[in-house]
Amino acid sequence: MSEAIQHTCVDCGQEMTIPTRYLGTNQKCRKCGAEFLVAQPTTKKCPFCAEEIKVEAVVCRFCNRSLTEADQPPPEGGISPKAGKDTKDQDQLGIALALPWFAGAFAIYLFVWQSPRFLAPSRLGMVSLITLGVAAALVAVDANKIFATSGEKVGDQSAGLWAMAVVLLAIIVAPLYAFQRGKVQGFSSRYTLFVLLGVLVYAGMTYFTWALIGT
Repeated sequence: MSEAIQHTCVDCGQEMTIPTRYLGTNQKCRKCGAEFLVAQPTTKKCPFCAEEIKVEAVVCRFCNRSLTEADQPPPEGGISPKAGKDTKDQDQLGIALALPWFAGAFAIYLFVWQSPRFLAPSRLGMVSLITLGVAAALVAVDANKIFATSGEKVGDQSAGLWAMAVVLLAIIVAPLYAFQRGKVQGFSSRYTLFVLLGVLVYAGMTYFTWALIGT
């Protein structure tokens, strides 16, 4: 048990530090004189995001950080042992950021070019929609995992904003996201060129197909 309890007067907002030996006793606020019962607190502040959480909590429900990390001194790299393990596993998702674009280009060839109806526009639109949706979802998952592991946002943007930007301007945003993730400690941007190549292959295939449809 801690040696002191932090108490805030409900009447005037005065914050007080009360020794634990006064637990279970009635005391008076030093500022307004209101009487209150000294009780063991049921909440505490998360050491990472400062939000109020239950005393028994081992994981913050706001930032998803493990509260046991706060009691462990960080290693030389500045990342806790648990975070280092999660980061290593999660960083493998970086290569997956490029896969939807190559898969989308192949799907255009398979389902559009090899279609019984040569260059069917509806099939091209369907493949494009699926490709963008999967790519945006992977970016959102990756950004959320990075935030949960490190407490940092990729490029100071939310996962939802990154996903939306990928849908609206994929050829620029997808490689930019892959590059920005490398600025978070413990994560890598080494997949950026692979993502860029995948986006260019997909964009080129889509443009060439639409050009033929329009002729």
